[in-house]
Amino acid sequence: MLFSIVVPVYNAQKYLENTVESVRQQSFRDWELILVDDGSTDDSLRVCRSLEALDTRIHVLTQPNGGPSAARNTGTAAAQGEYVLFLDSDDEYLPGALAAVAEMTEATGADVVVSAMQILRRDSREIVSKMDFDLGGSRFTREELCRAMREKRLAPGPCRYAVKLQMLRENSVRFPEKISIAEDCLWLCTMLEYVKTAAFNSAPFYQYNVHSGSITTTMSYVRMKDLMTVCERLFVMGKAGSGELQALRFNYCCILTNSMLQHFAGQSAEHRRSIRAWVRQHDREFSEALHQQPLIRLASFFLGNFRAMRLFAQAVRWKGKLSGR
Repeated sequence: MLFSIVVPVYNAQKYLENTVESVRQQSFRDWELILVDDGSTDDSLRVCRSLEALDTRIHVLTQPNGGPSAARNTGTAAAQGEYVLFLDSDDEYLPGALAAVAEMTEATGADVVVSAMQILRRDSREIVSKMDFDLGGSRFTREELCRAMREKRLAPGPCRYAVKLQMLRENSVRFPEKISIAEDCLWLCTMLEYVKTAAFNSAPFYQYNVHSGSITTTMSYVRMKDLMTVCERLFVMGKAGSGELQALRFNYCCILTNSMLQHFAGQSAEHRRSIRAWVRQHDREFSEALHQQPLIRLASFFLGNFRAMRLFAQAVRWKGKLSGR
């Protein structure tokens, strides 16, 4: 079997059938679909069982609620394919997606295949963004992959990657549990450490569906604390690494901190002091990370790292408001 597709399921009864059907309609047939019900309180488990009855390639696992990382780990542990892929329970594969990735794995034998994706507003059926790329080749080293990810600003979400299962198991690569945000960033930056060869699939692959009211306008301090934890782990990993992977890890630290600072003004005075102190505590790491951000680096020379990054975060947020995102 070539592909094991893991789907974490939590209260997803509304969209799950459409998601599974996008897999069943693929022209490429050599796959298994692992639905991991993560303690759903709606009818998701019943929907999972009915889908399992339709197709012998669909398998259902259940566990107490532990979050998407725990569900992905459970599914990965049960997987039997050569490559593992991750699909969210309200998204879908585009037609021909698995065939394109299968062709790439056969042609290159790469440890990981990175694919294009698009973002769709489900209510209006409007394609908000197409995250595709043409790098002028198919097989790359890890250094080339990390450089491309940094320069093309590829999101760290796991759903665009097909990864050799043996590589993950031999190196005990798992999703970090009990972190509510950006846990996939840690998984990706750990996984990349063991990649020797990579391939890019520029064919349409994955559709990320945005629902009405699902765009986050505020961020709780609890989630900010989780972002700080992720950044601290990335700082440690970055110091231990070198080359493009190190640069990518530091780059993600800047991106995550930027996301956090976009919501800085909405926090209590006590929490704002705590965030400001945290940034200053890691001033040396941010100074190293900002070498990749020339404009912010220039501003930080005059304003300091915290003020420069906050100014940039506010600019990004206002740009989003003006563009209607």
